[in-house]
Amino acid sequence: MSFERTSDKPNRTLVNMTTVYGDDLRAVDAAVASDTLVENLAERFDGSEQPSYDDHHVRTVVEFLKGVDMLTAPEARLVRPLNRDAVPYDDPSFEARFLYAIRRQERPRDHLTRLFEVAVESAESSGDPQLITKSQLQTDASRRLSHDISWNETKLNMWSRLMSRVGAVTEIDDGVVLAPARGLVAELLSGFAATHDSTDLRDALDWIDEWFLPAYASRAGRSVVHRGLAAVLTALERDGVVKFRSMADASNEVDLPAGSGSSVDSRTIKSFSVGEVPDRPAYRLPMDADTRTVQR
Repeated sequence: MSFERTSDKPNRTLVNMTTVYGDDLRAVDAAVASDTLVENLAERFDGSEQPSYDDHHVRTVVEFLKGVDMLTAPEARLVRPLNRDAVPYDDPSFEARFLYAIRRQERPRDHLTRLFEVAVESAESSGDPQLITKSQLQTDASRRLSHDISWNETKLNMWSRLMSRVGAVTEIDDGVVLAPARGLVAELLSGFAATHDSTDLRDALDWIDEWFLPAYASRAGRSVVHRGLAAVLTALERDGVVKFRSMADASNEVDLPAGSGSSVDSRTIKSFSVGEVPDRPAYRLPMDADTRTVQR
């Protein structure tokens, strides 16, 4: 997987850009289809329903996208797309491209994805493995992340809001539900199936875990899917989007734990297949949905 890095990354820490929203990132990314003058970008949003799309804000969004190698600046006043074809399947969503880009960042710019890993690990040791409160996440991030970042409520809110809008989690009043959007998980499983000579669920989840989202609660011995993702996989199965198969004496399996309140027992899964994604509100990515709902 070829991934280029821009040579002009901003010095600002990504999570400190608290005025940036996922919708802003997607809108500006779409506006830069080729070499574009930065000073002209804000003009493209004249008449927009977003009053925050002034020149200063658009430049901040551009700096964020440069910070995750989605834009580059070949000249001081010019930006162009970067890594549009890095995700190795046809027509990936902006959300998948964004998650891929932040997963590819190196320290100290990997703090957005490292915080996600801390959230999963912390939730698994709590009373509700699908949910982490922001107060607990702040405590654990401050204790476990080595980045020179003072994790406070403002930064955690920025992270949870951003990750919720790209479908990686669902933000609630005082916490984060660690269940990614069904449409996003279905897209990633379909992307894997289309580009890999494997039907092993573990291979697919290893790929998702490496390039997009944390997938596991444990990798010791047989891999165990974290509860938030397991709940979504079970929902995809219930909706007929994926089919799972267990095999006696198989290797390279994964454990799919039961979700809270689920009628499906924990299982060991060997292989999977993906069908069509239904045109239903539950499968729309958050920035495409009319309403925001928590699915647990």
